[in-house]
Parts: sequence; structure tokens; C-alpha cells
Amino acid sequence: MVHFRRFSWSAVLLAVSLFASSSGFAQNAVAAASNDARVAELFESSFSHEASGNTQRALTDIQDVIKLAPQHYLGNLRLGWLSYAKQRYDEAVTAYQKAAELAPRALEPQLGVMLPLMAAKRWASAEKLGRAILAVAPRNYLATSRLAYIAFSQGKFSDSEQLYRQVLEDYPGDLDMMVGLGWAQLRQGKRDEARQSFKQVLGVSRQNPGAKAGLEAAK
Repeated sequence: MVHFRRFSWSAVLLAVSLFASSSGFAQNAVAAASNDARVAELFESSFSHEASGNTQRALTDIQDVIKLAPQHYLGNLRLGWLSYAKQRYDEAVTAYQKAAELAPRALEPQLGVMLPLMAAKRWASAEKLGRAILAVAPRNYLATSRLAYIAFSQGKFSDSEQLYRQVLEDYPGDLDMMVGLGWAQLRQGKRDEARQSFKQVLGVSRQNPGAKAGLEAAK
């Protein structure tokens, strides 16, 4: 007598399930690869448009990146930069803050946030953020130099002078910082010191507009 093995529907269902899972995985992998390729193309296009002066097209490309990859760190960082370049300051702050959330220990996006805050003359917020950056990176060039400018813009000329001097301790050849120092000194009535700072700049950069204007104002 021939004995027939009982047909197992559970085995069939398991096989179908495994095939569907593997097929779905393969499809997802293909979609992910296509997505990554498109993101790379958009970045390349964005850099190219920015280099040619078309900031709006560069921004549009990166906005498309974020649609495809909302959690892309560099995408959000670049969105912040290009929004700032287009004077969309609130959007720039939001994008930089998103980048900061994606890289909590990074200084880069925090420094980025300072740019639109300063451009919008939100001095108190920019100063608070700059101080927070210096708390973890005490001699950071960008944070310190920006804080010097923020202090000057708020009329805190003594604080500004001190911050410019701090930068110049690390970067004594930075002509922009020398000019800033001269103006901070001049605003405090330190004309002799200001003239010396401006002359030091003009000694190596005779057409420096900030130093020329400062020396004229210090007469």
C-alpha cells in the first residue's frame, strides 16, 4: 500500500512568507540605492549651482535632498547655510538646529546657528550661544571672533577689545581681528592705541578699507 505524506499548508505558508520577505528586502535595497544616488546627484548639483552664483537653485536642490532624506546631517547643515545666504534667517536657524540634533556633540552646526542670529541682529541669543560654545571649546576662533563683533555691535567696546585681543593671542597675523581691535579701542576713546592698531594693518595691507577708515577717524 502506498502511503501519501500529509500535505503541510504551514510549510507552504512559511516558504511564501520567506520569499515575500526576501523579495521585499531586495526591493527596499534597490530603492535605497536609487535614493542614495539621487541624493548624491542633488548635492553635486547644489555645489555646482552655488559655485556659479545661483544660490536659489543650490537651495532648491538641498530642499529636495531633505525631502528624500530628512535625517541627513550634511543636508540639514547645508540647508542652514544656503537659507542664511538667501537671508531666510528663521529657516536657517531651524535647519542648523536640526543638524545639531543629529550631531549633538558637534560644534559645526552650533557655530552655524550664530550666523543667522547675528544677521538678524538677535545679539542676546547669538551671544548666549557663543558663550555656550566657548564653555566646551574655550579658544574656538569662530566663536570668540563673533563674540567680539557681537559685543561691539551692542556697544560693549571694552568686552569687544578683550575678545579681539584673545583671538590675536592665537592668531597674531589676523588682519581682520587687528582692524576690529582698533575700532573697539577707538570707540573707547583710546585714539593712540587705535592708531597703532590701524597702522600695523596698513603696514602690510596699504589699501585695507577698515584700517584706512579707522585711521582717518582716529585723527
